[in-house]
Amino acid sequence: MNSQQKPSFFSALFDFSFSDFVTPQIIGVIYFLLMVLAGIYSLIMLFTISAVAPGGFLLGLPAAAVMFIVSVVLGRMGLEVAVALFRIAQNSTRIARNSEAERHQG
Repeated sequence: MNSQQKPSFFSALFDFSFSDFVTPQIIGVIYFLLMVLAGIYSLIMLFTISAVAPGGFLLGLPAAAVMFIVSVVLGRMGLEVAVALFRIAQNSTRIARNSEAERHQG
């Protein structure tokens, strides 16, 4: 495969040599799911606090908002670390291939 071409999702998924990564291709979907789960968790937290204490909605609303923001920020940071690691691996592979090609030419 040409080093400039990105493999298709399914060819990367069924690449048993693990030379092509799937995660960078689906990271946007994972982030979207993380945001949905953080929203659901925040709503559950809001309703739980509201049910436990009188006036709990007024206390739970900012707490749920903070929980949502913290969850999304921490999740985003984790996903960015994962993407950075995949890019390091891809660039290291590219450097190794270029070095190997230069050794054979020179």
